[in-house]
Amino acid sequence: ATARIGSFPADARHRLLFGLGDLLARAGKQPEAIDCYQRAAAEKPTDLTIRLRLFDQAVATKDTSLQDAVLADIAKIEGA
Repeated sequence: ATARIGSFPADARHRLLFGLGDLLARAGKQPEAIDCYQRAAAEKPTDLTIRLRLFDQAVATKDTSLQDAVLADIAKIEGA
């Protein structure tokens, strides 16, 4: 579903990946949602909202290494 997203401009890619991540998360497809959120995060490295969604999915899947990585990203963004 995400293969063709790469052909869109960066801002559109971010919005598409973010929205698709939300849909997948609501459908209970956490691994796919995490992938979309991670790709969206790569598009906008300072976007806290996407990091919070990614953290929610890391908690839902009990992925402590992802939780740690997201918290480290948030700390960098916040300048901590």
